[in-house]
Amino acid sequence: MFSMKKGRILIPLTVVFVLLCSFARLSIGAVDASNIPTPTLEGFETTHEEAAVGEVVTLHAKLADDVLGINEIVVSYYPPEGSSGKWISLVYDRSTGLYEGSFTVREYDVQGTWKIDYLHMVDDEQNDYFIYNSDLYNEDLKGSNYKHRDLSEYDVVFTGGKSDTDPPTLHSLEVTSEKIEMGDVVTLSAEVTDERSGVHQIVVSYHSPEGNDTKPISLLYDPSTGKYEGSFIVEDDREGTWEVDYLYLQDYQQNYYFIYNADYYGEESAGLDYEYRDLSKYNVTR
Repeated sequence: MFSMKKGRILIPLTVVFVLLCSFARLSIGAVDASNIPTPTLEGFETTHEEAAVGEVVTLHAKLADDVLGINEIVVSYYPPEGSSGKWISLVYDRSTGLYEGSFTVREYDVQGTWKIDYLHMVDDEQNDYFIYNSDLYNEDLKGSNYKHRDLSEYDVVFTGGKSDTDPPTLHSLEVTSEKIEMGDVVTLSAEVTDERSGVHQIVVSYHSPEGNDTKPISLLYDPSTGKYEGSFIVEDDREGTWEVDYLYLQDYQQNYYFIYNADYYGEESAGLDYEYRDLSKYNVTR
């Protein structure tokens, strides 16, 4: 059966995390956290102001002793261009009394100045507290569970990398059958390239003729054809047209691109990491 429910989209966790944090930033003003003790960041430091490919940058954070129960601090670094950020989990070290974590500068990381986007703290009761970088957002705001402050002193300059900021490119997509019957195997074949870090993930999602079911198909590289291929077996007895909902492309540097079906959504447009185009020729009908 095509049993995936609409909305359960197979996308990388990094992307989900970015969307959730963005949503949290938009909605935090409505949170009533007046009775929740807010953590105080007493100190923060990085081991590097400048780091080359292969070097490990370690982060240390110290919180005031009057707030207990913070089990994790997530630090988000934002690149000078592109959308491939870094999220570093800082875990409490009892021997030092500090929260510590690290990351490695990778070959295809964007060269230039990386800035902290935000610090996200979560306590044992799952209460959230955010510190946003006013140097990025040009704001000086404060709420019950967030504030803005200048975090530019923790910038890290990346050097020596190849600056991969472009997502994979879709050159072609083929479907073996437009008309399907129960038990048929439908194969998808795509020609996709990525000039730097390489293609990491390709997903084609179909939407059911009725209801909200979706069928996401992962395409994997076949060295014998030089293409990315995937298939599914027709096990659904509903008649009608399964329309392509979207195509998702991601490289190893986490640059991603969505291609949505304009015929399904009823519009044609494009943005930095998405576009709407007519994908109706890839639909399959039973």
